[in-house]
Amino acid sequence: MEAPVVFLCRNNGWAIGAPITQQFRSDGVVVKGQAYGIRSIRVNGNDALAVYNAVCVAREKAINEQRPILIEMSFGAFQGEVGDGGFVAGK
Repeated sequence: MEAPVVFLCRNNGWAIGAPITQQFRSDGVVVKGQAYGIRSIRVNGNDALAVYNAVCVAREKAINEQRPILIEMSFGAFQGEVGDGGFVAGK
């Protein structure tokens, strides 16, 4: 894949109706990008300055290297995701 694009993934630790630990065994989403040969960065999504800095660095690398970059923004789950039937995870 040779495209200067920055992918952002918001990871609050939940998939629809279940924690991600029940969905897959890997350490977050960042390893999935690496498995596809995409340079990947994990950042604390609750830290606006850290996210801003990661996006700035990723943008420069994507443009200069003409390659995609994945940024996983990890958040604590304040609320679960709503799945079918109105189930709210974490409650």
